[in-house]
Amino acid sequence: MVEADSTTSPVTQKRRLETQSSNVSIRSGMDEIILYVDVRINEKLYRVPVPYASENAILSQLLSEASIVLNISNYNFGRKIMKPFCKALNRQTNLHHLDLSGNFISDECMELLCLSFASLENLTTLNLSMNLITSDSLHHIANIFSNQLDKSILENLNYLDLSFNPLGNESLRHLSIITRHLKLRVLKLVDVDFTSEIFDDFSNRNVELYLDYLEELDISENRMDKDDLLKFILWTRPANLHILNIANNNVTENGLLVEIVRIFEANSTQFWKLKYLNFSRCKVTDVEVYELLRLLSGAEHLETLNLSYNENLSSISLRRLFNHEYPIKNLHLEGCLDILKYFEGSKEDSWKLTEKSSIKKLRLSIDNKEDTVKYNAIINMWKERHYDRSHIVSNKYYVELSAK
Repeated sequence: MVEADSTTSPVTQKRRLETQSSNVSIRSGMDEIILYVDVRINEKLYRVPVPYASENAILSQLLSEASIVLNISNYNFGRKIMKPFCKALNRQTNLHHLDLSGNFISDECMELLCLSFASLENLTTLNLSMNLITSDSLHHIANIFSNQLDKSILENLNYLDLSFNPLGNESLRHLSIITRHLKLRVLKLVDVDFTSEIFDDFSNRNVELYLDYLEELDISENRMDKDDLLKFILWTRPANLHILNIANNNVTENGLLVEIVRIFEANSTQFWKLKYLNFSRCKVTDVEVYELLRLLSGAEHLETLNLSYNENLSSISLRRLFNHEYPIKNLHLEGCLDILKYFEGSKEDSWKLTEKSSIKKLRLSIDNKEDTVKYNAIINMWKERHYDRSHIVSNKYYVELSAK
C-alpha cells in the first residue's frame, strides 16, 4: 500500500478511519486483473493494488478495515470480476453504502452476493440498478430472509435501488417477502418491466409490499395502468412520503391524480413532507390540478412538480399554478400542448405571477413562431416578476424560464 501522492507507507498501528468513500479502478494484464482501491487513513490517501482472486484475503481485510462507502458503479465488470468480488464482500461489517450499478451482474452473481448479506450488518444503502438481475435474483434474496428467521439480515438497510433490471411481474411476490423484513425509506423500481398484467397472475393477486416507512417511491418508466399504480401508493403511508414518481407508465384514462389525492386525504393530516412529485404522462386534467393544489396547501417543503406531457391541461391550470402561494420552485409543463388554450380570454390581472409565488424554473411547450403573441406574453409576465434575474432558454421542444 502506497500513499497516492507520495511514497510514504502508513505506520502499522491502530488507525482512525476518517473517510466515507473508496474509489476503485482496474488494470488488466496478461495473467491477472489488478483492482486499485483508494482509501483515506488519518487524512492521507493510499492507493492499494489488489490482485483479484476468488479467495482474496487482502481485499477482504481492506474492505473490512477501511470501506464505509464502496462505489464501483458503471465499470461494466461482468461475470469474470463480479463473481470473485461478490465472494470477497463476505464479512465486511463496516460497509454502509454499496453501489454495484452498471456491472452486468447476473442471477448467478447475485446468488453469491446473497451469501454475504448476513455479514453486512451495517449496510444502509444498496444500489443494484442497471444490471441483468431477474426475478430469480429476488427469489435468492427472499430465501435468505425466509431461511434465517432466527437472525436479522440487512436489518439497517433502508435504501434499495433495483431500477433498470428485467425483474418482470413475477418478482412482485419476492419483493413482498423482502420488504416485510426491511424498513425501507427509499425504493426505486424504475423500468423493471412491470406491466398492466402485474396483478392478473394468481400468485400476485393478494401480494402486498410493506412500505410503512417509505419516504421515496419511484415506479416510473414501467407499463402499469391506473389501478396498478394506486395499489403501490396504498401500500405507503402518504404522511411519510417526500418523493413520489409514477411518471411514464401506461395510464390510459383520467382520474389517477384525483384518486391519489383521496388516498392522501384519508390519512387525516394537514401537513405533508412532500418535496418532489412527478405525474408526467398520467392523463391529468384541469380539475385534478385544482384538487392537487388544494391538497398541497399543506405541503410546505414541495420544490418540484412535474406535470409534463399531460395533453388535457389548459391555461386554466397554468393560471392556478401561477397564482398559487405554495413553495413550488420547479414547475414542468413541457409537452402540455394545450397549456395556452383559453389564454386569449383571460384577464390581464389574473395572469400575473403573484409576489408570493416561489416558482424559479418553468418549462412550457410554446411555438414562438406560430404563437408569437402568447410566447411574448408569457416571457413578459416572467420578466415582470423577476426583472433582471430572468433567464430565458428556448429550443424546439420547450422554453425554459428561470430566475437566478
